[in-house]
Amino acid sequence: MVAGAYRVAEAIMACTFEARSGHEACSYLVDLLPGLLDADAISVELASCFSPSRYRSPEAFFAGQFADPESEALTATLRTKDQAIGRIVIYYTHVSPEMGPHAQAVLDFAAACLSHLLAIGLTTNTRLASLSPAERKVMNLLSLPTKQILDQLGVGQETLRTHIKRISQKLDVRGRREIVRIANENQAFLASNVADSTAVLDR
Repeated sequence: MVAGAYRVAEAIMACTFEARSGHEACSYLVDLLPGLLDADAISVELASCFSPSRYRSPEAFFAGQFADPESEALTATLRTKDQAIGRIVIYYTHVSPEMGPHAQAVLDFAAACLSHLLAIGLTTNTRLASLSPAERKVMNLLSLPTKQILDQLGVGQETLRTHIKRISQKLDVRGRREIVRIANENQAFLASNVADSTAVLDR
């Protein structure tokens, strides 16, 4: 039983902490947990500040094709230090007295792992939102050679250095490489904000 519990915990930790984002971790868990817990269906529901905010499997269950009105549900809350940010719900046609506590414990552990990753993403999103349109534009280009960035932006090297320094301070990271890593992990956020911006960088 202990070895089995260890393997379950190991699988959950691998799928959450090896994920590159909260979105990827949610997708992994939706695929993983029903099989681990022999459940009929699963739903991960997140606060509106996340996008997407809902992950479900199988869709047919939620469309009502296989849903049993007597289905039982087990729930675990996703939370940061200060607030609830969502929940994981798994559905069973019947939960045996022996299975119930085990399934709930696994679900609570999965929720704790996912909450940790989502909290990191939430902090990153808050920091990204603090960047000016010009800084987001610079951030999107930092994987390119410096000369190409300067040509595209039409700015001098000192201006670029100033932007990189400000971005580093706002994101609480050191150096260009870390900024590029965060940019690669948050392309959708940066692209939507840059697309809305018509800001011109100061020379």
